[in-house]
Amino acid sequence: MMKQVLITVVIAGLTSFATLQMAGGSGELEATQVDRIATSVAGHPALQSRFTTQTVVVSGESEEDAWLLGVGNDGLPRPGPADDFKSLVEAENAVCFLTEVEFMGMNEANDQLACRVSVDEFTGYWEVHAVQGDGTDASVRCNASCLVIE
Repeated sequence: MMKQVLITVVIAGLTSFATLQMAGGSGELEATQVDRIATSVAGHPALQSRFTTQTVVVSGESEEDAWLLGVGNDGLPRPGPADDFKSLVEAENAVCFLTEVEFMGMNEANDQLACRVSVDEFTGYWEVHAVQGDGTDASVRCNASCLVIE
C-alpha cells in the first residue's frame, strides 16, 4: 500500500513540475527537458521495483529421495508408522510437486504408503515426505521438484 502511495506521489510531483514548466516561459518544453523528465520517471527506484520482470526457475529434484525401506539390513520387516522427509526450497514464491513415486513390497490389503509435499510452518520450507502406515512393512520412495519465482 505504501509503495503505491509513493509511486502516486512521485508521478504527481513530476507531472506538476512538467505542467509548471509548460505554463511558464514559452509554453513549450524543449525536447531535452522532456527526455530528462521521462528518464528520471522511468528510472525511479519505486517504479523499478514495481515493474521488474520476474523469472521462473525449475529446481532440480532433491539429491536425496525421501524413502522408507520396509525391510532392514537383517532381512526382518521394519513396520511403520514412519515419516521420512527432505527439505526442498523456501516456500515463499515457490510451488513444489511430486516427480517420482515408487512403492515396493505391497502384498497385504492393510499396507499403507504415501508420498506428499507440504510446507513446514516452522521452517517455511517445502518438504517431500515418504509415509509408511502403522504395521506396514512395504517400501516407499518419493522425490519432488519446485518452481521458484525470482
